[in-house]
Amino acid sequence: MKSKYQAFTLIELLIVMAILIILMGIGLFGGRFIFKQAQITRHTSVLAELSKATEGYYLEHNRYPEGSSTLTSFQTLVEHADGLEPYFDKDFDGGDTAVYYYYVGNQGQDYLYCVESDSYEYYLCDGTDFSLPGSTVEKKGDALTQAQRSAATFSGTWTKNSGWGS
Repeated sequence: MKSKYQAFTLIELLIVMAILIILMGIGLFGGRFIFKQAQITRHTSVLAELSKATEGYYLEHNRYPEGSSTLTSFQTLVEHADGLEPYFDKDFDGGDTAVYYYYVGNQGQDYLYCVESDSYEYYLCDGTDFSLPGSTVEKKGDALTQAQRSAATFSGTWTKNSGWGS
């Protein structure tokens, strides 16, 4: 017997919906992974820019920048003429929201930059010395300890759309 209605059955619709839900789940998971990798790549690039500018400062002054009356925060370190500003190829852009740390030691002969994601999911570091008082920092990790954060010469929060925060 031939039905006069031509439509999908309930089972067919449920199967199609299940397939779509599975595909959406895979897409969301993949999208998060790609977004995090893009953040890591951007922060790695920013660390390379900071290191390049810091090495330019070192070539001219024979030491890495330290705190002074004009260099009082991470923002002034990056944006002040007595800091790294003359050594950047372009204006500093910290990328996605993150906290930046700068450590200087050995009488201005060693430095370390670390950037920590705003959600503390990861941190990345670059510099000439990875040892801090009481600990050693890896090049990449899950989260800095509170002692490592407080040992910074300067720290500053970069917000993606508005620049430096407090």
